[in-house]
Amino acid sequence: PAITDEIRLMDASGETDFTIDGEGIAVLPNGDLLVSSETEPAIRQYTADGALIAELPVPEHVLVEPAGRAVGNGTFESLAVSPSGTRLFTALEEPLEGDGATDEGRSRLRILRYDLTDGGSEPAAEYLYLAQPDQDVSEIAAISDEELLVLERGVSLLEGFSARIFRVSLDAA
Repeated sequence: PAITDEIRLMDASGETDFTIDGEGIAVLPNGDLLVSSETEPAIRQYTADGALIAELPVPEHVLVEPAGRAVGNGTFESLAVSPSGTRLFTALEEPLEGDGATDEGRSRLRILRYDLTDGGSEPAAEYLYLAQPDQDVSEIAAISDEELLVLERGVSLLEGFSARIFRVSLDAA
C-alpha cells in the first residue's frame, strides 16, 4: 500500500490535536469522521479534512475514575457505524468498576449504541457483553443495525496472543 494523503485532527482552536489517544475511527454517510479516544473517554466528530465539529456526549458512569467508573486507557477502544448510517456503536476495552468478571473469568464489558437519526447524538442503549476468559474487546464492526462482529484479543505469558471473532445480535438484548 501507498499513503495517498494525511489528515491532521484539529482541536477546538484549530491547532493539531496532540492529546487524542485515537483508538477507533468510523466514517459517517456525509463523509465526516468519528474518532474515539480512550483516555478521557471521548468520541469526536471531524470534517473530512480534520476540523473538529463536535464531541458526542459520554454517560457519566463511563468517564474515567474518579468522575466515573471506568479505568484509564480502558474505555472506547472501537467505533462502528451501521450500514444504514443511523447507528453508532462503541465498546469498552475493560469492565467498569463494579462490573468485573463472572466466576468463569468472563469480563463484563459495555457496548454503547448512539442513534444518529435526526441529528441526535445521545447514547440510546447500553448492552452488557461477556468476553471470553482473559480476552478484551479490541474492535467491532456493524453488519446491520442490530448485528455486530466483535473482535476479542488477549495475551498470555504462557500461551502468547489469541484472537477470536464473534457474531453478536443485539435484537433481543
